[in-house]
Amino acid sequence: LIPDDLKETDLSPLINKLTGSKTHNYSGGSSGNEGSKGKSQAVSGHLFTDKNGKAKSNGPNISELMSALSQFAKEKDAADSILAYEGACTAISGSEYDCSVLHKKIKINETRPKINLNLRKAYQNTLSLYFMKIRSHNSRFARLLRGYSLQKEEKRLFGTGITSSRLGDPKKRWWHRMVPSDEPIDLAVLFLIDGSGSMQGERQKAAVHSAIILHEVLKRQHIPHAVAEHRARPCDPEIDINILLDFSCRDAEKFNLLEVKADGNSRDGLALFWAERYINLNTTNEYKLIIVLSDGSPEHYVDDYCPPVSSKDTANSVKKITQRGTHIIGISIDPPNEFACYDKLSEIYPNLVGCNDLSRLPSQVLGIVGKLISH
Repeated sequence: LIPDDLKETDLSPLINKLTGSKTHNYSGGSSGNEGSKGKSQAVSGHLFTDKNGKAKSNGPNISELMSALSQFAKEKDAADSILAYEGACTAISGSEYDCSVLHKKIKINETRPKINLNLRKAYQNTLSLYFMKIRSHNSRFARLLRGYSLQKEEKRLFGTGITSSRLGDPKKRWWHRMVPSDEPIDLAVLFLIDGSGSMQGERQKAAVHSAIILHEVLKRQHIPHAVAEHRARPCDPEIDINILLDFSCRDAEKFNLLEVKADGNSRDGLALFWAERYINLNTTNEYKLIIVLSDGSPEHYVDDYCPPVSSKDTANSVKKITQRGTHIIGISIDPPNEFACYDKLSEIYPNLVGCNDLSRLPSQVLGIVGKLISH
């Protein structure tokens, strides 16, 4: 039944039974006795231009095509730059800050980590998990911003204040009043996460999810924000600051939020001075807010930076930075039905929010931003 491979199969009986074999045969393209090579075809129309080479007014525009190609090239270059980016690290001395003498010999390692594109799927899974919560927060947050973003309306016959320069108005339109504005609130937010070893487990996971939800909501409201984690090296006079999300970040940098780790000690007093300078150098907004997430008093084994010295030093840092115009609000993370961490941190942060239910942490973080706006 199976012919020998070397024997050519006779297809003539099959060809005689099939119609149209001449037009579908590889040896000829005509149904006649003689094969046809076809004929040449002249160009009768132009896609983007007319016969004179001018762009068509009612057809596709060559400039649109070139614009699309240019945009594609930009996106390709941006993708290539992400793949080629290896991260960056800058060393800063504590003596550069007007902080306590305790920090003058401490080295700050400011790092921008390499973007890990392999975390894209994990990030999308987190968004899917908190989709409804992000949507709900975004809607309420938008209403909150519209309610507390005000502008002055002049030339009123009545209002909340008198504009002295208009006292000569014959129509007596001296008054002004504050009305809701469509302009976004002039606010910048820095979320500073304690990356010490005690943050392992559920606390670390809650910090990651809070940072992602905060980023997604503030991004939709066009509010500048950044996320950084800090830790101190137990046996070295150094602290590490990892800028996971910059104020002027690329979209792919959001994957870094999944890289929050828990290791080492904490030296909050110096980290806060770094945060103040960082937010001032990278933003020009009227209101600046630093949200500090922590699960206990700062402690660094180097030079015995431990309570009560460390707590008093951090409290002085908070007071000094606040007096210079940057708002600081702390969040304490406690186990259920416990307030030990809250009691310790209340000595440091005048504005402190306690959290002993990690499922509510994202809501509390956004609530803090709303609290600042309402005041």
